[in-house]
Amino acid sequence: PLRRQRQMCIRDRYNTNLKIGINISPKQIDNINFASKFLSYIDRYGIDPSCVDVEITEASLVNAEEMMQSVLSELSNRGICISIDDFGTKYSTFSYLKELPVDKIKIDMNFIHGIGKSRIDEAIILSLISLSKELNIEIVAEGVETEEQLNFLTANGCNMIQGFYFFSALPVETVESEFGGESIINSHNIFELKQRDLKI
Repeated sequence: PLRRQRQMCIRDRYNTNLKIGINISPKQIDNINFASKFLSYIDRYGIDPSCVDVEITEASLVNAEEMMQSVLSELSNRGICISIDDFGTKYSTFSYLKELPVDKIKIDMNFIHGIGKSRIDEAIILSLISLSKELNIEIVAEGVETEEQLNFLTANGCNMIQGFYFFSALPVETVESEFGGESIINSHNIFELKQRDLKI
């Protein structure tokens, strides 16, 4: 309840809906009661499903294949975002894009770290960006740590960036006390954060 109250306070104060990313393990997905129990918590605490982002790794897709379709479809039908984490590291990934209700893919950081070093990694990233656009799926670059990586990604159409180039993970108290909330929550320009040279 406290976490929900804090989320609602931020939403009302800054006029924005923040998504909560929840990592799901293969063991959880393989439980036949997982989807119904998960949704019961959503209903119990009055959480807006569109503010929830369920993240599953490619290993989860492989290890819990039998339950995957029904579980993810049930969550997606309620408006919950479905993301595939560490995308591009398993051979069977692309078939899941066809079979499952995927809303977002997150490029594995091993490819990101190859920017400027490996033409193969760069080619894979470009292919994934192009694929996401064709399928109308959001794409996120994980593990961005350098300006070179950032420039390559944004120049090629990947505008959702995650990594220590900006900040490490921050508690909500730090976001509000150090930045007044608005510089991060309301800004749609990722460069603004870096250019302001905010220190933590």
